[in-house]
Amino acid sequence: MTWRDNILDKNEELITRSKPHMASAFIPFGLVILLFSMGIYGIAFWFCVILSLAGAFKAFYFEYLLTDKRIISKYGFFYIRYREIQLKKVDNIICWQNFTDKYFGTGLITLFGTGIRQTKFRRIANAMDFKYAVYSQLSTEPDHYFDN
Repeated sequence: MTWRDNILDKNEELITRSKPHMASAFIPFGLVILLFSMGIYGIAFWFCVILSLAGAFKAFYFEYLLTDKRIISKYGFFYIRYREIQLKKVDNIICWQNFTDKYFGTGLITLFGTGIRQTKFRRIANAMDFKYAVYSQLSTEPDHYFDN
């Protein structure tokens, strides 16, 4: 039994799930390899090591779920935290992507709504798919995004 089975209600349906993209760990790790091969062990080298470890941690220990009733984000290693946003309170969702985000399929998802503060999900994998799945649940007659 996974954490998803424990947190979802009995009549709640999982639409999609996403995690931060592994590019947040691979790009700094590639820089570490490049700097190591050039013999540079200064501040830039150790900064890239820390960035690659932080990216790997985020890619492994963050997860986002979209159900037919809410958006759930789970994060943490020793102390696992959940953040839930009811879909009926979400008014708008924006996906921002630059050139590299479009290449890797990542993006910044920002949720706006009534009674919730602005919520951002950074470097989320398949950002546009997640955005369209949320829009499909926000419509007046929701068609499930992955039924086609």
